[in-house]
Amino acid sequence: MKDSEDHIVAALGIQHGYVDFEDVFCNKMGIDRRWLFTTSSDPSEIRRAFHMVSQTAVRVSQSAVAFSRTKGQGFGGFV
Repeated sequence: MKDSEDHIVAALGIQHGYVDFEDVFCNKMGIDRRWLFTTSSDPSEIRRAFHMVSQTAVRVSQSAVAFSRTKGQGFGGFV
């Protein structure tokens, strides 16, 4: 699914000190590292992370060009 031009598979990890999100999401689930974002458990940081994910969804929905460009950048285009 992620190799088609139709989907972006992303992950958001909220750090609490016990999970290696890169291992879980990238190594075990196959999510591209560009599409993994981790944040602290601070409420304001969590809100900021969800806002970034929301803005990413808005961006990729605007046009095919925006989708392709953003898919190649991952979350790195926003942080």
